[in-house]
Amino acid sequence: MSLDINLTNVQSKPIVVSANQTAENDRVYHVVANATFTDPTGVNGKGYEVFVRNGTATINSVAYTEGTTILRLFHSGAWVSYLGGGSQNLQQVTDIGSETTNSIVSLGGFVAFDNFSSPDNSTVLSPYSLELSNNPNGEQLFLNSNTIQFIKTGGANGMLKVSNVTNSVTLEFPNKPTGSYTIATTADIPDTSDFVEKSDFTSHSILAKQSGAGDPVAVSIGNNEILGRKSGGGSDIEGLSVSEVKSLLNYTASDVGAVATNSAITGATKTKITYDAKGLVTSGADATTADIADSTNKRYVTDANLTVIGNTSNTNTGDETQSTILSKLGFYRAQINTASITVNTVVETIVGNILIPANTYTASGGIFEFNMFAVKSSNVGQIIIKAYISQISNNIGSATQIATTGNLSVNSRYAPFRRKLNFDGTDLIGFPFGTGASNDDAISSVAIGSNTFDETIDNYLIFAITLLSLSDNAHLQFAEFKNF
Repeated sequence: MSLDINLTNVQSKPIVVSANQTAENDRVYHVVANATFTDPTGVNGKGYEVFVRNGTATINSVAYTEGTTILRLFHSGAWVSYLGGGSQNLQQVTDIGSETTNSIVSLGGFVAFDNFSSPDNSTVLSPYSLELSNNPNGEQLFLNSNTIQFIKTGGANGMLKVSNVTNSVTLEFPNKPTGSYTIATTADIPDTSDFVEKSDFTSHSILAKQSGAGDPVAVSIGNNEILGRKSGGGSDIEGLSVSEVKSLLNYTASDVGAVATNSAITGATKTKITYDAKGLVTSGADATTADIADSTNKRYVTDANLTVIGNTSNTNTGDETQSTILSKLGFYRAQINTASITVNTVVETIVGNILIPANTYTASGGIFEFNMFAVKSSNVGQIIIKAYISQISNNIGSATQIATTGNLSVNSRYAPFRRKLNFDGTDLIGFPFGTGASNDDAISSVAIGSNTFDETIDNYLIFAITLLSLSDNAHLQFAEFKNF
């Protein structure tokens, strides 16, 4: 015995649908939001099933509501829907075929039920009576040939009657969303004995009468006129012009909250105006600075102030420091003004660095000099001061020596050091500087650091001190680099 199982198109779970869907044969769909289904290609005896859990399912232009199951099958070239559960409207009921053997007849916009019976075949409605819902007292509603009759408990009844009508009649009620309706009676219609019919009017006249007079008379009303009677004009009512109305009203400016005008002044555009207690302009003039009240940060300048501003608006902007003004004038100076590292060894020791920014020589031009002032603890012994150029601060291992004092004997505790430098575009040139306390330029006046000084990058001027006695010490008191 063999078991042949074909699992093609087997669906293990319903397909949850929340958007429009093109159905497939042999599928089950559960709708959880509004969705429209498009039938697949028809195959005899096949179709699909839709259960509406929430929202609506629209199939073949029919909207099915929550709780409805629709079995959609194709046979003999056509699709047919079979329903189960939920609520359906009349269109849906008629679309699913014979639900009852009784007929539904349309009567001029009404639907009448002919011998409609309940499932147990007991009569619910007679041909001319309508059953009322929520009717514990057994009231009845009958439809006769020209009346609608209401039978209340206890025999009281009312009747809505349409008689002597040969054409169709439509009764319409106001489109009132909530509340009750009351049928008006003649008592609700106002008395029209004192009203003038519209036919008594012409396009520019109105019927009116003076108090105590007889019948109304036609009064012509012109454009920009109103109906009235002017003082001294007799007892007749007539059309009053604008000027006549103003005369009757006799209002003053204060009556209407207006302000009386002032005497006329010459029209002009002025920055200074004078106004009176009423807020009306009485005069105008050109304002001067004398008319402007003084206030902080909003003051004006005198002609003398303008001269000062003009003098300081180019080279000196008025907020220059010593450093910035020197730079603008083509001067450069960098200083060390505080005591530096104390040296108490015979090993050469770095005591100070001065940054020489890139392109300083090109920007400032001329010959630069550097000065150094060292202080010893005693006025005896010797000291050596050297200067270096390096691209790295605090590093003389790869630096270029540019000047030295040699063994400098001092007769006091102070050891000065002063030299000049010039950059000729390729080489840094060193020069002795005047006379001094045994100052000696060991480099002399030839090119120093040839082809090693790059002016386009930052360089450092480094000072170092060597003592010749361990019992001595010294420190850098002052150093500077400048071109003036």
